[in-house]
Amino acid sequence: MYSAMQKFNDSKYNGFDIHKNNNADTLGFNDYIEDVLIENGMSVVIVAHTTFDEGSGRHIIPATGAFAKAGSWLSVVNDALYVEKKANKRVIHHTAMKFPCRSTLTDIPESVDMENYDINEHLNNLMEAKVEASEFLL
Repeated sequence: MYSAMQKFNDSKYNGFDIHKNNNADTLGFNDYIEDVLIENGMSVVIVAHTTFDEGSGRHIIPATGAFAKAGSWLSVVNDALYVEKKANKRVIHHTAMKFPCRSTLTDIPESVDMENYDINEHLNNLMEAKVEASEFLL
C-alpha cells in the first residue's frame, strides 16, 4: 500500500510536494490501521523488505521523507519480526539485536526456525498480551 501511495504521489506531484503528500498519506494510513482496523479487532500484519546498509552495518526499511527519518514501519509498530534466509532455511527473529525486530512478548525465543513457527499462534499470543496489558490502564 505504501508503495502504491508513493507511486501515485510521484506521478501527481513535483519536488517537495511528493514528500509532503507521501507523509500525509502515510500518517493517514497509519491512523486508519490503528483507529479503525486494530480498534475493531482486526489483526494487521505489515510486510516490508529491507536493504543492508554497508555504511551503518544495519538493515534499513526503505522509505522516503520524514517517515524514513522516523524509522519507517519500525516507528509505528510495537512488535516486528525479521525473516532471514539462512542456507536453504528461513529463520524467524523476534528479538535478535542485529536485525530490525522486537517483541513485547516476554516468553519468546530470540529466533526460531520457520518449521517451528506458527503465525496464527504468534498473533494469538500478541492479542492475549494486549488484553492482559489493557487491564492495567488507568
